[in-house]
Amino acid sequence: MSEARRQTRIVYEGFIELAHGNGGVVEVGDLVAYMRGRNRPMGAWQVRGELSTLQAAGLVAVDEESASWRPVEGQDFDSAYAAG
Repeated sequence: MSEARRQTRIVYEGFIELAHGNGGVVEVGDLVAYMRGRNRPMGAWQVRGELSTLQAAGLVAVDEESASWRPVEGQDFDSAYAAG
């Protein structure tokens, strides 16, 4: 697994943990704070880029009106990247 893919997986795992604790929605700032708390600090633009990567893989979706993100049900990281 490449370092970029590993980073994306770490962000996804944090995203899922936050989503389960936040009623299924995550904001970029929540994920920035989460990553900082796990000693993996990332800027908001880095987190936003990872979320775009996860969105392209079909793992997360954005609500553009509220700028919050939610996991796509029935999807998991390994399945989404199995072909890649």
